[in-house]
Amino acid sequence: MRDAFVTRESRPTYDELAMEFNAPVTTVRAAALDEGWPMLRANKVNAALEAVNAGEQILTALKSSRAIVSAGENVGIIALQKITQLLEDVINDKDKAVSTRANNLNTISFAISNVAKAMKDLGIVGFAKGLQDEGAPNGKWRPELLQQINVTVQNLTKQATREVKESQI
Repeated sequence: MRDAFVTRESRPTYDELAMEFNAPVTTVRAAALDEGWPMLRANKVNAALEAVNAGEQILTALKSSRAIVSAGENVGIIALQKITQLLEDVINDKDKAVSTRANNLNTISFAISNVAKAMKDLGIVGFAKGLQDEGAPNGKWRPELLQQINVTVQNLTKQATREVKESQI
């Protein structure tokens, strides 16, 4: 049961293990606590992340992502400023027919929507869609993903602490 809990890709619950191995759930829970199954699993996940140098890969990806997000922010701000200017022009242009102005306002609303969606997709505003879809497809965060994020953050924190200490030497 311990190996199933520690090594399976998707972490089984104590209830699932009890059913699979035909054991009382209280026995499974007691064994898990006595033997430290959650820590064994976390250590295994941590070792797997370290083996592929996940921390360094995440830092590299974050640096690239920050550059893209920064450029996206600039483009988004410029686009919204231009759209605002167009909106003011349409509102103040009394020479156009009402239907033309209404059509232009409709087009502008689509432009605003598209800019907002692009900024959300890039993670500039709101919560990054990819992570939200991956982490909480049914409104609940997957425990495995939360554990992976936690281990990754711990590794990044350790690495940052090491870098700070090294820079002080």
